[in-house]
Amino acid sequence: QDWNESWKKGFTPLDVGKSFTILPPWEEQRSGRINLIIDPGMAFGTGHHETTRSCLVMMEKYEGRTAKASFLDLGTGTGLLAIAAAKLGYRRIVAVDTDPLATEASRMNIGLNGVTNIEVRDGSMDAVPDKYDCIAANIISGVLIMLADQIAEHLNESGLAILSGILAEQAEEVVTAVEQAGLKLKETYPDDKWVSLVFMK
Repeated sequence: QDWNESWKKGFTPLDVGKSFTILPPWEEQRSGRINLIIDPGMAFGTGHHETTRSCLVMMEKYEGRTAKASFLDLGTGTGLLAIAAAKLGYRRIVAVDTDPLATEASRMNIGLNGVTNIEVRDGSMDAVPDKYDCIAANIISGVLIMLADQIAEHLNESGLAILSGILAEQAEEVVTAVEQAGLKLKETYPDDKWVSLVFMK
């Protein structure tokens, strides 16, 4: 019991960007904020990592630049970015992950947040035949490079790709691959030793 309580103390509410607050289910929601309720279970993406926070900041900054009809969270982890997209007003959201523990965690967190317009799928880009107004992918550089062509292909014209999970020294390699796939770099957002990249089609 004591161990469980001390474990919970490690997950206090976290304000991210201008409007998001990430909080565990046992904390009271904050008025005037976009509350993202995440049960910090097994999957990556409680919001306490630089790359997750950077994605949220970029999603918030660029939300007015896309049509907001559709959003893909590639490598969803806890479902945090998909939930944030729903609360920013994206109408149709797909969240995918190759890890069954992650898709299970994301379904649970989606339920905690009471959002109903997110479809969770097992798999990677092969599980998503459609095109999207925004694609967010917080995964490692090697996978981003490997999927660059498919990310570009699945983006609508004038769509936005927010790519994270990139170590600063690997950023140039990712930029090259994604630009070769046909997207234009809009912003490089550094946070400690990590970099998030924003591209447009």
